[in-house]
Amino acid sequence: PFVVFAPSRKLIDLLEAELHKAGHKVGKITGSVDAALRTVYSELFQAGKLDVMLMTSAGAEGITLTAADLLVYADLHWSARVNQQVADRIDRKGQTRPPQRIVLLSEDSIDVSRRFIVDKKEEGQQAILQDKARLNDIIKGAVR
Repeated sequence: PFVVFAPSRKLIDLLEAELHKAGHKVGKITGSVDAALRTVYSELFQAGKLDVMLMTSAGAEGITLTAADLLVYADLHWSARVNQQVADRIDRKGQTRPPQRIVLLSEDSIDVSRRFIVDKKEEGQQAILQDKARLNDIIKGAVR
């Protein structure tokens, strides 16, 4: 079983249709899926009764998907934090295998530029979080 993430519900819906056509058992967590059904999908996935869990940012918090050891980013979110939250659904307590991540990129496209931008944003955020003096200044409102 594996997880596929995309920020766009439209892309998730298209992927769901194609995976169903190919005979895969698919669950989906998007903003249009109510909380009870999200729980059902999560439990089925964890029990090994679904092959693929598709999700948008709506699935980035509050669920555990440790049955997967592969996360495929069909598209990256502009926020590095959201991308990390998605990965954290798989890489958490109870995971028995080292999870892998795959980012689908089209050569010579905006996807490559966006990946670079998102990675740079993440590096900048990590630098701030690791610089305790700068972080204290930010908290106090004295940005330098």
